[in-house]
This record gives sequence, C-alpha cells and structure tokens, in this order.
Amino acid sequence: NTFVIRGTGNRSAAMMHRLKNVHECGDEPLAQLPRLIEDFVDINQIDERGAEMLRGLEREVLLQVLGITIQSNSFLMRGVKNTAAALIARVAVAQRVVGGKDAVPVVS
Repeated sequence: NTFVIRGTGNRSAAMMHRLKNVHECGDEPLAQLPRLIEDFVDINQIDERGAEMLRGLEREVLLQVLGITIQSNSFLMRGVKNTAAALIARVAVAQRVVGGKDAVPVVS
C-alpha cells in the first residue's frame, strides 16, 4: 500500500481494507518507502533529478520531506509553482531538523 488509491471504484472500502492491514502489519507503510517515493514523485510531478535526490536521502530526512513525520509538509505539494525549488527547500529544512547532511542539497 501507498498513500495513493488507484484502480478502485469504492475508495471507502479500499481505505477500510488498508486500515485493517496496517493494524495487522504494524508500520508496513514505512516498509514501502520506495513505492512512497515513486508516488510522491508522480503526484507532485518531480523531475528525475529531484527523484534521484529523494532516493539518496537518509530515512529520517526523507520521511520529513514526504510529509510523514512533520506537520508543516504534506504529501501533496499544493500551490507550488516551482516543484524543484520547493523540493530543495523541503530537503534543506528537513536536513537541518534531523541534523543530517549539508543544509543545502547539491543537485547536479
């Protein structure tokens, strides 16, 4: 499972099924980080350079960038004109909060 519900006519039933699975499997969504990254990239129309940057982040930083562990971010980047700049800003803030790598990510 990921955050995105696709290919179903009854989203409520799909959500109930997912909730049941989470209760049975514990933190299963975090085991699906590669799928979550791909959903985030797809939904927010992140370019390949941004996708590669996400794939290389430390887990704690990544969870904040995706909006999973910090309230100021959401999974869906709404009202953003420049997704690359918004993504870089999210990464920089998350890295400062986590105390991880350089405060400003290098995108080549």
